[in-house]
Amino acid sequence: MKYFDLHCDTIEELKKRGENFLNSTTQFTIQDQERFEATVQCMAVWVPDSIRGRAAVEFTDSHLAYLETLVEMIPERAVLADSASELQKGVEEGKWVFIRTIEGGAALGGDLEKIVHFAKKKIKMMTLTWNGENELGSGHNTKKGLTDFGIRVIRRMEQLRMVADVSHLNDRGFDMV
Repeated sequence: MKYFDLHCDTIEELKKRGENFLNSTTQFTIQDQERFEATVQCMAVWVPDSIRGRAAVEFTDSHLAYLETLVEMIPERAVLADSASELQKGVEEGKWVFIRTIEGGAALGGDLEKIVHFAKKKIKMMTLTWNGENELGSGHNTKKGLTDFGIRVIRRMEQLRMVADVSHLNDRGFDMV
C-alpha cells in the first residue's frame, strides 16, 4: 500500500508529551512502516486559535525545531523532503518522508515578512485559517471572508511557491481566493 497524507498535526501533541515517531500513545506512529510501499506525510504545526502575535511565531518555530529533531533521531527510517527529488529519493530508500507545513496563518503573527521566514525554514504549505478568525481571514466556524492582509499573504505565498491550503477557510473566504 502507498501512503501520502496531506495533513497530520500530531507534532504539537508529540512535543507536549515529549514523545517521538516511534511511540504508540498518539494517533501517529511510524512503527508499522514496513506494511507500506511508500510513505509521505505532510506534518503540520497546528497553531491554536488562542495563540496570536509573536507567541504564534515562536510556537511555530519551536514545533518545527521539534519535528526536525525527531527526524534527525531516526535517519535510517525518516527524512525531511524539501523538493520533489528529495521526496522521490526518500521513497526509493524506503523511508518515511516528511514535508513541513503549517496549519493556521496565525503563525505569521500578523507580519507579511514572516512568510519569508517560514519559506526559509522550508515550509511548503500553510492552511490559512483554522476554525476561528485570524489576521488572514475566517475559518469555517465564522462568517467573514479573507482580510486584505490574507489576500496579500496568498499573493506572497504564491511568489515563494508555497501552497495556500484553504481547507479550513469558510465559504465566503474560499470564494475570494
